[in-house]
Amino acid sequence: MRMKQTLTILITIFLFVSMVGAASAETSKTPPHMVYGYIKDDGNGVSGIQVEIRTDDGTKLSNDKTSVTTSTDSEGYYELKPNGLQDGKTLSLYVDGDDTGNDITYTTGKVEQVNHEGNYLSDSSDDDGGSSGGISAPGTGKSDKETKQLKAELKNGKANTNIKQINKGDEVSIELESEDKDQEEQQSIKSISFKSNGEAQDVNIEITDHGETKPETVTDSGDSDTEKIYRYFEIKHDNLDNENIDSASITFEVDKDWVKENNAGPTDVGVKRFHGDDWDEVEVSMFDETEDKYIYKAKTPGFSHYSIYLKETGQDTDGTSETTEDTKEQPSGEPDQEDGESQGMPGFTAIGLLAAGAGAAFLKRKQDK
Repeated sequence: MRMKQTLTILITIFLFVSMVGAASAETSKTPPHMVYGYIKDDGNGVSGIQVEIRTDDGTKLSNDKTSVTTSTDSEGYYELKPNGLQDGKTLSLYVDGDDTGNDITYTTGKVEQVNHEGNYLSDSSDDDGGSSGGISAPGTGKSDKETKQLKAELKNGKANTNIKQINKGDEVSIELESEDKDQEEQQSIKSISFKSNGEAQDVNIEITDHGETKPETVTDSGDSDTEKIYRYFEIKHDNLDNENIDSASITFEVDKDWVKENNAGPTDVGVKRFHGDDWDEVEVSMFDETEDKYIYKAKTPGFSHYSIYLKETGQDTDGTSETTEDTKEQPSGEPDQEDGESQGMPGFTAIGLLAAGAGAAFLKRKQDK
């Protein structure tokens, strides 16, 4: 009788430890509160500005610090993912070291856009007192740098624009638009942007959406038998070398229905760039969504042919996908494994195995007697 009681206690301990360990592992997957947006001055995105989210009362996040920090890209875009707090905690947004007054209420798994406009750039003047049209950071004096925000008319899957002069340091943004709203809706590419490393004249940019048809001038993107292509597209840049293109990015959309029909999730969408004779993966992040579209930003070292495709990852039929080691950081509210973040509780698993082993040894001893 005593042997049965002891065995029952050991089994109970083992089950309890297993449940606690499972609950702990589930807790470690808590998604962060993702905050993203644009830092602008007079409507222009400002690059290289430090953006920080702080816990003003000193509470530490999952990275064992009281804040998370990043810098804006060439379009003034940023994204941060504070994690490890209780819902309802108040956070503050700091830009360039100053409190913006934008309070953020921490909510697990929430994706929130917070934009901020401030005086981070100032107009410069020519020596004769006239405006040069350039933009410079405060205290730097005159600069030839200019932010060019252009629009390209979309017709039959193509859009092009001409830029007469590009100076070193210029930031160029081209937004695609069309009077035919149906055509604009079907177009995946919404805008491109880049920073120039040198001077160029009479630059012609042409953007072509090839749909699912692969251009004859490129090879297959990956394994054609298993890789699902959403779009092929091409960005031509006459009179502008790739060596003079810096901090380039492409904003594009993907139909939610297409992703779901292929038993995938939003983080399974990827982009490849054709360079030389090979297709190279580029960095992609989802930063927004509408009722029927996922919206992404792809960072690219230059312009060429591209494919939007579905990565080969573990997939569920409900449109979600398993995370793999190769999955890149995506701004979709998913958790990051930051320094100091819990990875589960392996100690509980070890105790459970010891308890099971002790039970087996106890039974064997009784049988030997």
